[in-house]
Amino acid sequence: RVAGFISGPISDGLLYGKFAGTWGSSDGYATNVWNNSQQGTYDFVQARLQLRATPTENLELLLSADYYKREYVPYVLDITESEAGLGVIPGDYTVIEYIAVEGGAKDSETENSGVSLQVDYAFAGGHELTSITAYRESGYGPNYSDNARVGLDLFYTLYESDSSYLSQELRLASPV
Repeated sequence: RVAGFISGPISDGLLYGKFAGTWGSSDGYATNVWNNSQQGTYDFVQARLQLRATPTENLELLLSADYYKREYVPYVLDITESEAGLGVIPGDYTVIEYIAVEGGAKDSETENSGVSLQVDYAFAGGHELTSITAYRESGYGPNYSDNARVGLDLFYTLYESDSSYLSQELRLASPV
C-alpha cells in the first residue's frame, strides 16, 4: 500500500490546491481447492483533488474531484479448524486457514467518481450567494454468486449496478 498527500499555493493569493492518493494490492488469503488459485485478491486506487480560487475579494471557487476503483476476486469460504478444534484460540490469536469452495474465480469491480463546484459570492449589502453543482457516478459488478455452493458453475446470480447523480443547490443568505 502506498499513500501520499500534497497541498499548497499554486498562485499565491489566487489559487491553492491539494491532492491525495492511495494505491493498494493484496495477493489474497484464500486458496481455491478446485484450481489452487488465490482468491480474495484485489487492486485498488483512489485519488482526491481540490482546487480553491479567490479571483476577487467577494468571489471564491472550490472545485473538488474524487476517484476510486477496486478490482477483486471474491470467494465463498469454508473455514478449516485449528489444531485445538477452534477457529481462533483465545489469547493466541492464531489465524485459521481459509479455503475457497467455489468452482472458478469471477472478477468483480467497484468504481466511483465525482466532481463538484462550489461558488460563493458576497454582495456589497451583506447578502451571500452559494451555488453547489455536483455530479457522481457509481458502478459495481459484475459480481457472481454461486447459489448452489457446490463449487461448480451451475447456478450463478449476476449482480451489476450503475448509477449517476446530478445535483444543484442555490442558497441566498441575508445578513443578520
